[in-house]
Amino acid sequence: VASVVLTSLERQSRRGAGLSRRDAGCGRVAVSRGWRVVGHLANGSVVSAAGVVPGYAHDAMMAAGLAGDPYYRFNEVEESWIATANWSFSATAATECEGSMLVFESVDSVARVFVNGEERARSVSSHVPVVVRDVAACETRIEVHVESALHYARRRARRDQ
Repeated sequence: VASVVLTSLERQSRRGAGLSRRDAGCGRVAVSRGWRVVGHLANGSVVSAAGVVPGYAHDAMMAAGLAGDPYYRFNEVEESWIATANWSFSATAATECEGSMLVFESVDSVARVFVNGEERARSVSSHVPVVVRDVAACETRIEVHVESALHYARRRARRDQ
């Protein structure tokens, strides 16, 4: 199921490798609240709920009353639509420092990261952090589009034949 773990929005040093002592006043800004999670289902339907990051699409759907606990009875099977949907996580963050960067500890499976409508990063592994450098100071619109791993695998299998 789709998940996004955004560690921080932080000031990058001149060398581009995290926080320098001079820039430490800008510090890290947690971007955990104010997220919207939108699922694009195979049948064309769209579901939407408030979410948090780090978090999972399934957690957001459960909090909104749109899905049940996957560990209860047959819910995992009955709500397989969550695993087959493509998901978007979006939020707006305010930065006070010029040249900030987004640091994602983990972005589930296959994803594209957009900042203010521009694609800035891609991920194909939740084990590799995603860093978006040179995020302009001001309000920043962050969107993470997560493709269903099942759809991605099927597409890759067709392409590789």
